[in-house]
Amino acid sequence: MTVRPLTLALMTLAALGAAPFAASAQPSAPASLQTSTAADLDAWAARQMNLRAIPGMQIVVVKDGQVVFSGAWGLANLQTPVPVTPDTVFSINSATKTFTGVEILKLVERGEVDLDAPVSTYLADLPETWRSITVRQLLTHMSGLPDIITRDGGYVGQDRTSAIAALADQPLRAAPGERFAYNQTNYLLLQWIVEQARGRSFETVVGQDAFAAFGMTRSGFGDSLDLIPGKADSYRFNRPPAGQPPRLQNVHELFPPFTRAAAGINSSGQDLARWLIALQAGDILRPATLDALWTQGRFNDGRTGEWANGWVVVDRPEHRSVGMSGGGRSAFSVYPDDKVAVIILTNLAGAYPEELIDPVAARFI
Repeated sequence: MTVRPLTLALMTLAALGAAPFAASAQPSAPASLQTSTAADLDAWAARQMNLRAIPGMQIVVVKDGQVVFSGAWGLANLQTPVPVTPDTVFSINSATKTFTGVEILKLVERGEVDLDAPVSTYLADLPETWRSITVRQLLTHMSGLPDIITRDGGYVGQDRTSAIAALADQPLRAAPGERFAYNQTNYLLLQWIVEQARGRSFETVVGQDAFAAFGMTRSGFGDSLDLIPGKADSYRFNRPPAGQPPRLQNVHELFPPFTRAAAGINSSGQDLARWLIALQAGDILRPATLDALWTQGRFNDGRTGEWANGWVVVDRPEHRSVGMSGGGRSAFSVYPDDKVAVIILTNLAGAYPEELIDPVAARFI
């Protein structure tokens, strides 16, 4: 990735009359966390924000089922400016897929879905070439389906029906199970499966199963067309003409209702911590089902893929982790064997906070 120098952000913020990357909310930690660790993480976070020119950021760390660190720094809105607080809401973009994986595995646990059954078992009127694709291949991006996202970032249709119709005559990009290809069509179909099984919209299902069930009062679905209380504005650096410095600009994103299983959740670090604590504690899925959730898919030749069911797996001899990032600005990971989880939310597309997860986790493992 390209790391933006601090001077670019300083120029932008100075023009707005804002203090660059000043801590807007003091990090908090329970008495059990050594003061030196909290101070070290606070200083480290400030350095990373300066290095990557991140306007605003939250970090929350969970260990043994408890929040052991929570910090909020910088600005949620550069124009006003509004500081980031522990209650600030950020878009998590494609990290929404982790919630989709959990909802599908709930259906597996109830005996309503088989991960290795063809998707046509649950959905009617699919294109012929799509029918043999398995639910697991959708979750792990091994389906070979063409993408509903166009080259310019739009959608091929206005709703699920028109999107599928627009792709119906296109050939598969690969035979199911042959190769990995990340795309949003997979999660359009998974959303449809959840809605068929539950008889409600995907947003309502997640709203009840996750947000309401675990006190995630700051969480909900929405995009740039929605007014979302307490939400941090999203930014990116532009691509300027030669000889001109990059500058920050606003990010505008659309997540139509038929794509909400792929992206669209907005949440805070504290809310996501509540959900991850419940997930690790077995309050959402039974232990065996949780293991299945985090089991990587396999290609037709037996090779193991990087993706599990809505989650990316970092499979290594020690400190295995599972998680997801979204929009190049939000990320969280669980370390199942260490009973640790780390959440890092920012409002800069291109901050790539997933690169910061392991360094934070190392302080608590």
